[in-house]
Amino acid sequence: MNTMSVVGSGILTVGAIIASWPATAFLLMHFTDLQNTGALIAGGFFSLLAVVMWSSAAWGWSKAYKARKS
Repeated sequence: MNTMSVVGSGILTVGAIIASWPATAFLLMHFTDLQNTGALIAGGFFSLLAVVMWSSAAWGWSKAYKARKS
């Protein structure tokens, strides 16, 4: 179980890093041109995706750490 938690958390961490990049890029595009609402929608979507993935990865890493500790 611990190996699967580490692998899954690693995959989620990489996915969160990848999702954070377009979130930052789209939100910066929106704030440089406030008329660009499509960038805000896309940035909001990727931001939400990144937050969910970061929190899932953190939860998985904590589970793996607790399983290794005990």
